[in-house]
Amino acid sequence: MQTRHYVHGKILWAALTARLTRDHDNGADGQAYKTTGDDVKKHFRFGYLWPAIPCGDTVRNWDDVKTLFPSDWNGADLECLKKIFPHPKVLKKDEPTFDYLFLDSYASTASSPHSRGALEGSLHDTEFITPRTRDDGRQVYLAGSLWVKAEELPEKLERWKDKLNDLRFGGEGSYGWGRVQQIYCAIERNDPIDPTGFSWSGPIPAHVEAEGAEQMIQGPIEPLVGWEMQKNGGQKPGEATIAFIPGYSAGTGTAKFAIGMFGVWTVKYE
Repeated sequence: MQTRHYVHGKILWAALTARLTRDHDNGADGQAYKTTGDDVKKHFRFGYLWPAIPCGDTVRNWDDVKTLFPSDWNGADLECLKKIFPHPKVLKKDEPTFDYLFLDSYASTASSPHSRGALEGSLHDTEFITPRTRDDGRQVYLAGSLWVKAEELPEKLERWKDKLNDLRFGGEGSYGWGRVQQIYCAIERNDPIDPTGFSWSGPIPAHVEAEGAEQMIQGPIEPLVGWEMQKNGGQKPGEATIAFIPGYSAGTGTAKFAIGMFGVWTVKYE
């Protein structure tokens, strides 16, 4: 299984929803997850999280890390990225590659109930964002921004910031993978980015919904789709969103966007 270079917004939504539900409601009640998840969708907008490394010996606040992006973003204007990421930096061509620094994998198999060993044909690799860089073992952080509509916030969502201390990302949480802890989270009352509509130039650090953006962005697209739980305990594929992959710019000028419930950007026309 191949991982992405970032944590997309739906992963953060799912992790926060799970933690809020388990701490406030009955964690075995499927309807409670849906109710909480709908409330989180209504009051939160999630940015994508990208790997970051320390600037010095200690990390206590926003300015103590720098966020790194792949070398194919080289030459892009990073000014807008400074609004939602600490010290954004694109890796140079002569530096270790993004994949080398931040990605690793482990091999595993499914178990056979009959032989009590490995299930034949099930050996596979699972990629992940490593907790330490491969070159010199620096701690890896995940940096980004999220937006909260604080007005009329339901009681069970009021302690959302505390819940960031114990989240699990990804599909291997039952094996102990994906656990993250909050190091720094500051509330900015006068944020330069209004998720309902804002101007942007330079590389876009999230997916952009393709519909309405075809004349503005040139780059590869992919479907965003995942499994959704049903009331009967089963799963079904969710509705797919066709989107441009992160890293591409909206032409050479400035465009206006909005951030959707799972962090996917959409073009806004005046």
